[in-house]
Amino acid sequence: MDKDSLLILIEKYLNEEASPAEKKWVENWYAGFDAGADWLEAGSERADQIREELRQSLLHKLNGWQQLQVVERQVFSIRRRQRWSWAAAMLLLLGGSILFYFLYHGRRTNEQMLVMEATNVPLTTTLPDSSVVWLQPHSRLHYPADFSNHQRTVVLEGTALFEVMARPQPFVVNSGRLSTHVLGTTFSVQADQADSIAITVLEGKVAVSRDHNVLGTLEASDRLICLSHSGACTIGKANRLQLQQMQPQEVLFDNQTLREVTIILTQWYGYTFQVQDASIMDERYTGSVNRRDHLDELLNTIHDVNHINYHIDHPNKRVILNWK
Repeated sequence: MDKDSLLILIEKYLNEEASPAEKKWVENWYAGFDAGADWLEAGSERADQIREELRQSLLHKLNGWQQLQVVERQVFSIRRRQRWSWAAAMLLLLGGSILFYFLYHGRRTNEQMLVMEATNVPLTTTLPDSSVVWLQPHSRLHYPADFSNHQRTVVLEGTALFEVMARPQPFVVNSGRLSTHVLGTTFSVQADQADSIAITVLEGKVAVSRDHNVLGTLEASDRLICLSHSGACTIGKANRLQLQQMQPQEVLFDNQTLREVTIILTQWYGYTFQVQDASIMDERYTGSVNRRDHLDELLNTIHDVNHINYHIDHPNKRVILNWK
């Protein structure tokens, strides 16, 4: 299991959100630091007691450390966590440099992880490489504040549509045991861990693997479905209705910059945006936008909320923004 997945699994264990199999994995992992641990054996009278002590110990140590940190929370549902605080908490818990090396060798100690959560409405965000994610309700996305020079990796729980910017570094979406690798394309991942995981490609090409074994390469309109219980996977074609359902029709912007908003509008309407003052793009916007609305309707709303004038240059398909 990789470093990011381990941290996510520990958090699920603490929040009592882990499946029976995930709970057993954490307990076995923890027991691995004690060569004489026998409390996981079937029929052990101490098993329940030790499990509760384990949960309380993990929770106490992690929460105790986090209380010492000044956690920066934004208004919208993105929580910032400094990854070195996790490492330090785990180091305090287990008291060994080996675990610290396993989790964070080769990483900057001030690297941040962001968590984006969509509750009842879809959310959108722009990743550090300018890729765009539409996160569906009751879904969660974990991603670094800055991608490395070698790979762009995110972890998805739930359903999201990704529009990936072409870069030399591979873009990887980890969801359960499946990994989707791509250089630049548009695709959807639907991960219902209790039932199945479906990956659908709208444009471009992706490679899907499970436990480092390639399951197949998908092109436009291809759809891969893997059943969680049996592990069986099939590749077929998505129908027109399924492809249409992938396209986000309404997106909630929650205190996001106009830079992020205009990236979405450019993708929807094909108009580029220019500003006479760069600070305009740092303005924050909160509101719901519908793809069925005309561009000038959305710009009127931004004008009213943020006091920004606009001029649409239809022949050149561009929008010029300036202060009111």
